[in-house]
Amino acid sequence: MFQIFIHKELKDLYKYVPQEMMPKEYGGQCGTMEELQDQWTQKLIDYREWFQSQESVKANESLRPGKPTNYDELFGIDGSFRQLAID
Repeated sequence: MFQIFIHKELKDLYKYVPQEMMPKEYGGQCGTMEELQDQWTQKLIDYREWFQSQESVKANESLRPGKPTNYDELFGIDGSFRQLAID
């Protein structure tokens, strides 16, 4: 289960996310969003070989005990939304 919080003001957001970890566009001290994107892009490039090596690692689902999970039933989203019932 997860929760979504909507904040009207940035100072309310800082109760959940430290201001030092926010990009400058949101009053933080962590660099601009463009700088952060460039840093993460470079990080992915640095780990490129590892990601490529993981491409061949796959689970053998035939060895998994029990019946396969049906995510439509698990999350209750099967059927038509015309008949959507909310508790």
